[in-house]
Amino acid sequence: MTAPSRKSILGYLAAVFLTGIAIGGVTGYTIARTAETRLPAEQKLEEAWLDKYRAALSLTKEQTEAVRQLLPDAVRQVGGVWYRAIMTMGAIQEGVDREIEPLLNDSQRVELEEWIRQSRAERLRIATGRSRDEATVSDDLWFAAATGNLEAIRRHLAEGVDVNRPDAAFGMPAVAVAAVHGQPDAIDLLIANGAEVNQRSADGNSALHGAAFFGRTECVRRLLAHGADIATRNDDDNPPLEAMAADWETIQFIGAVLEVELDKEATLAGREAVAELLRAAEGRRNE
Repeated sequence: MTAPSRKSILGYLAAVFLTGIAIGGVTGYTIARTAETRLPAEQKLEEAWLDKYRAALSLTKEQTEAVRQLLPDAVRQVGGVWYRAIMTMGAIQEGVDREIEPLLNDSQRVELEEWIRQSRAERLRIATGRSRDEATVSDDLWFAAATGNLEAIRRHLAEGVDVNRPDAAFGMPAVAVAAVHGQPDAIDLLIANGAEVNQRSADGNSALHGAAFFGRTECVRRLLAHGADIATRNDDDNPPLEAMAADWETIQFIGAVLEVELDKEATLAGREAVAELLRAAEGRRNE
């Protein structure tokens, strides 16, 4: 990703480029809002929406049932937008928190870290309509991909979940989620089961864009081995190598939106290694 233009920042905030919903003590992604796993808040919104149509339009029974079929997808989209808004506001707040950290003494820093932890939990509670304890038991394909739970991935696929279906919250397929969260074995398993290695997420980024941006070196290696296209361009017209251009503050901000925990030294070192891998792949491609 290029150093963020207004367009690219808005792209991140609207569909971010990588995915998911993070919960509690698990690093990264969680509750993708799916038809298979409906949140109580979604069900209430859907019924309220339907009630407004019934009251305003005096729908017949047949019309009511037809309208009902149109609402689930729209409600999931509303949920995704709501979640992204809450997480983005939280990321901005955490950016300020990190800026004031050098001004604090050791005791105050401990208090600040606890404040950040509690704020994240509260944002998740508000955004998902679930308590933190309930949210930590989330179980879906995208969560399994983010956490590298191969057994759960196999189970979801056996149950018929579409391996290439984007999550509703950020528009990312499971292989992109695994790439962002540094889960190379999950990438292998998903691709072996039909995941499209070059599928683009809602904002146009591929799994290779995501893995490269966060310095997930081994994920980049696996994706390239599976035929990931280094020339695929995102909505800012950048291939993965060019899309990596960003300062640490931008990387950290996007990571905070996605609730991806990042170690600065490891992330920056990983990005350097990834850049070398991509340049080498580009050289072979041009031979």
